[in-house]
Amino acid sequence: MKQQGIEVAFIYALLVPLLMSAFDIIKKYFFSSFKIDLKHAVIASTLLNVSFFIPVLILRESLSLSVILSLYAIAYAIATSYLIFILIYYRVLDLEFFNFSKERRIITSQIIHQHFNYSKWIILGGIAFWGYSQGLYIYAKALHVSDFGLSKVKTIQNILGIVNIFIISIENFYTPYFSNYIKNKPHQELRSLVKQLFQKNYLKILGLIIGVFIFAVVFYSLVYKIKYGAGFFIIVLFTITQLLLLAMRPYIISLKSVEVTYPFFIAHIIAVLTMLGAGYVLIDRFEYTGMAATFILCNIMYAIVIGYFYFRKVVVVGHHNTQTKN
Repeated sequence: MKQQGIEVAFIYALLVPLLMSAFDIIKKYFFSSFKIDLKHAVIASTLLNVSFFIPVLILRESLSLSVILSLYAIAYAIATSYLIFILIYYRVLDLEFFNFSKERRIITSQIIHQHFNYSKWIILGGIAFWGYSQGLYIYAKALHVSDFGLSKVKTIQNILGIVNIFIISIENFYTPYFSNYIKNKPHQELRSLVKQLFQKNYLKILGLIIGVFIFAVVFYSLVYKIKYGAGFFIIVLFTITQLLLLAMRPYIISLKSVEVTYPFFIAHIIAVLTMLGAGYVLIDRFEYTGMAATFILCNIMYAIVIGYFYFRKVVVVGHHNTQTKN
């Protein structure tokens, strides 16, 4: 940032990610523990948005990066404080929580070890995901796509990013649900659970995607069309991408629930290689439209790899267990 001539206090690099992580971790506890009403997660998210956007509107004439980061920190501090208060109210946080007996240390060490083995591939995959979701813009810039084109694609991607809220909420809720389900039932029934999930929710998913698509078209036309021109085709491509990511969630959750996480790293790496290979041709030929086409192609490859490992690690394993039992 300093190389770009931007001076920002170093404390923001520590404080903002720390508060964001604390907020996310506590919310995930709410989803996974089944002990606290999920309305509190909604209230916390509402507090976060209100305490950020109202000051932004008030200070809109004097906003700077430092001011925005300060508002981020304050908003996350308010929302996280509310979640901590709820933890204290429900007696999740009490004196016993800070008991550092030998037995507690051993249990904590085991939990850390288990979570490290579970999450290391997800974290590495997340870095690779950045490589083609955000690194795409660096790559496109290197291929001489104009700042106008980069801004146009980024704007449309951000508008359709609203779907990510639902994707994250679905995963936060169903991952512990799937994990608890297979504790008491045979492994092969996980496939049936996925099927039931699709049957119960496919109309909701289609309705959500159609609603977001209409919102994106209308919002883009009202706010950005004069600046960036027509964007319908790019909106269609990003909408299809979001539909694909939403539809893949039951397969992703299934692999996570049986703690098979290395496929996510492999899938994201293949998506990065797809960006570098296919993107070179598409972006060079179609510029910013090629960027959107490259992104959907990356996600198609990601989905194919996840589908393959779902078949290998859930369907085939479940079928094998059934045959062995019979």
